Amino acid sequence: MQSDKPVDPRKPINIELLLGLSATFLSVAALIVSIFQTRIAREQQQASVWPYIQLTSNHLDNNFELLLKNNGVGPALIKKVEFRYHGKSEFSHTKLLNHIVNTETIQDSVRKAGRFWNAVVPGDVIKAGDQIEIYKTTNSSYLADFLGQVTSDSTFQFQITYSDVYGNCWLLDRGEVTRLDDCPE
Repeated sequence: MQSDKPVDPRKPINIELLLGLSATFLSVAALIVSIFQTRIAREQQQASVWPYIQLTSNHLDNNFELLLKNNGVGPALIKKVEFRYHGKSEFSHTKLLNHIVNTETIQDSVRKAGRFWNAVVPGDVIKAGDQIEIYKTTNSSYLADFLGQVTSDSTFQFQITYSDVYGNCWLLDRGEVTRLDDCPE
């Protein structure tokens, strides 16, 4: 005699298999979360030492200043420096600016002016919030006006490649900062 009950062909659920699959899924999910957290922590760590170099000039009355400022939150390690004006290229801004001043100005006005400069060379470090007075003139409106014109001229180019303490590099060129894929040695 056959029973009127239908036969259920399904197998019973294996609880151990279900628990094993759940544990594997949770482990993979925890691994993925851990990878994302590590990546975010690394990005935060690098952002906490990000340098941001800017070239600024001040032209007040008889004085002119050309400043290199680090407005970032970490030190800037100078890797490469290059200056150009009217096609003339130099790796020293003091040589280039002195050449420009000595060849393109009225020398009597220059002799009476006070001139000061600091070199910026590969290997220099600029602390966060610090600045270097690259070039400064005092007591000469003629020379201050002249240098103001030179630095605002489109042929005056000032390129600085710098890095943070982790080796990430940026290029300051014509007032624009660009992140670089490779850092020069």
